[in-house]
Amino acid sequence: MKTTILCLLLLVGISATAQKEASTAPKATDKIEAYYFHNTRRCATCKAVEAVSQEALKAVDIQLKSLNIEEDANKSLAQKVGAAGQALILSNGTKSIDLTSKGFMYARSNPDKLKEAIQKAVKELQAQ
Repeated sequence: MKTTILCLLLLVGISATAQKEASTAPKATDKIEAYYFHNTRRCATCKAVEAVSQEALKAVDIQLKSLNIEEDANKSLAQKVGAAGQALILSNGTKSIDLTSKGFMYARSNPDKLKEAIQKAVKELQAQ
């Protein structure tokens, strides 16, 4: 009888701990970082990549961090995520997806295609 009561108390304690951890666990999108590295001088396409990316990421509750790669303060982060120049990169800490070429290819001519690529990358990073 004492063993049964002890087991029940133990199960209740484990269950309460698991529920607490589940409620405080970060959302999948909390761990995804989105970076747009740009130069000081920017063309219309550069600005479009940023604008379309911001719009697509806002829909999935991720904030785009737009950083000037020419500023010394941003160079170490650029190196960390693998940006050697202008770049659009999504990262979950263990994996990064470089969407730079798609950004510059589609931002002005087919923004919906860029948005789809961003959403696909977010889903891929969330699955990890």
